[in-house]
Amino acid sequence: MKDRSGFTIVELLVVIVVIGVLAAISLVSYSGINTQASKATMQSDLSNGSKMTKLYYVENGLYPNQLDPSLNCPFPTVGGKYCLKSTQANQLIYAHKNSRTDFVLISARTGGDLDSYYVSSNSSITKLQPVTASGGTPGSSGNFNVNTFTSSGTFTVTNGGVIYVEINGGGGGGGACYNESGADGGLSTIRIGAGPTYEAKGGGGGTDAYGDSPHNNSPGGTTEYDLFGTAGGAGNGGLGVLSNGQACQEGAGDNGGAGGRAYGYLYVDNGATISVVVGGGGSGGYYGGGHSGSAGGAGSVIFKYLKR
Repeated sequence: MKDRSGFTIVELLVVIVVIGVLAAISLVSYSGINTQASKATMQSDLSNGSKMTKLYYVENGLYPNQLDPSLNCPFPTVGGKYCLKSTQANQLIYAHKNSRTDFVLISARTGGDLDSYYVSSNSSITKLQPVTASGGTPGSSGNFNVNTFTSSGTFTVTNGGVIYVEINGGGGGGGACYNESGADGGLSTIRIGAGPTYEAKGGGGGTDAYGDSPHNNSPGGTTEYDLFGTAGGAGNGGLGVLSNGQACQEGAGDNGGAGGRAYGYLYVDNGATISVVVGGGGSGGYYGGGHSGSAGGAGSVIFKYLKR
């Protein structure tokens, strides 16, 4: 009888199964090593960032109000010193506490694939407990929960922490013909409990065809530098035409300016309630015959906080 060479089907199946098991073990091991390496970079970023933030305190007697969102440099700035560095795929998030005598620094993965970690002036690196809150219209954006207010209301924070705030003032109304300028946009504000009020003023109303003095508005806050700000626009007079293509005597009024904007990270305590006031858009200047200015867009207030 002739001897057979090679493997039987059963032997081949056994080999395939063994290779599959070994591959699965290797994949799990690699995934675990990769996760630990990512956590190590986050913790390293926090350790280095904490040291730089404390050096800022030594020179200035207070911790920074904010970190510049593009450069991770402290604000108010100190000649470009004490900038924080983060490893690629990590994001550093900062907020001061207790009138700038304490701080919280968070390292989060931009893709949201891992838990975040934080450090403060008097604590070691610890896993982050996410903020829980309610109010407005809930949603999400990447690794952040988002609550948007397009009308006034209350934002309730159950489990506190670092929250990004964006306050947008209402847009100014457009001007009309003759002596009918648009109205300024409304003021948007937030107030944390009985604490300070942060605000963004509305945009200026558009001037009428005769170019009455424009309204100039800018954002403001009761605590200097707590939030970044972008000035609201002013409405400027200018020659224009009506929707039917015909000139409006001296010209149609201009559009209203955009509302101001205040934004940045704040630390909010457990159980805090935030009163939200959303400014409306300014009404357009009135002129008969369907040639009134357009109303300005309403303001908004947006809160964002990490999911994990």
